[in-house]
Amino acid sequence: MFTPSGLGLEANAVLKHSLRTLFYTAHLILVTETENPRSRPPLSFGFRPSGEPTATTIGPLKTWVLTRTAWERSPAYRRA
Repeated sequence: MFTPSGLGLEANAVLKHSLRTLFYTAHLILVTETENPRSRPPLSFGFRPSGEPTATTIGPLKTWVLTRTAWERSPAYRRA
């Protein structure tokens, strides 16, 4: 999750670079979304929801999944 001052093109570039690096060895990435709307992963990167939100002591968490195949087929990957 990026802070409000770290949003925009720079954050987009960092996320693309990070995903490329992670997918050298990973086949699946899981992330969680908090109640903060800015914590949601970008759909244009290929992230898809996985299951229902889970109640936790810090609030509900929603899990998102990104596979290597979905990333490589995403508009964000093709634009990089």
